[in-house]
Amino acid sequence: MAEHEPSIGLSDDWFTPPEIFAALKVTFDLDPCSPGPDHWVPARLVYTKGDDGLRQLWVGRVFMNPPFGGRRGHVPWLRKFFTHANGIVLIGAGSVACTALRRSGLGACMTIDRGEAACRGDKAA
Repeated sequence: MAEHEPSIGLSDDWFTPPEIFAALKVTFDLDPCSPGPDHWVPARLVYTKGDDGLRQLWVGRVFMNPPFGGRRGHVPWLRKFFTHANGIVLIGAGSVACTALRRSGLGACMTIDRGEAACRGDKAA
């Protein structure tokens, strides 16, 4: 979802398919945007909406699929993620956040467009 697209639906939660985690074969230290402890994100520690993950201490390797509610609702989450600088974040491929990530030097950005993956960033082409 690009930043200019409206969030359509009853929720601003866009869950990551479990197949992504099966392919990654990684256990994360933290999921700061978890829908709950019974969710399939393999993380040792989860923060839910009630915990307010933005106000909590982040440790270790983070998996973050931020809430996309409201215009630019994900921006505070991305700022904290860039400051933490350890983990994987899911963002819209058309988002200016992908460009910001590449320019920051903090990592690479992988986009999937119509089923084809393209990596952009440090030493990736």
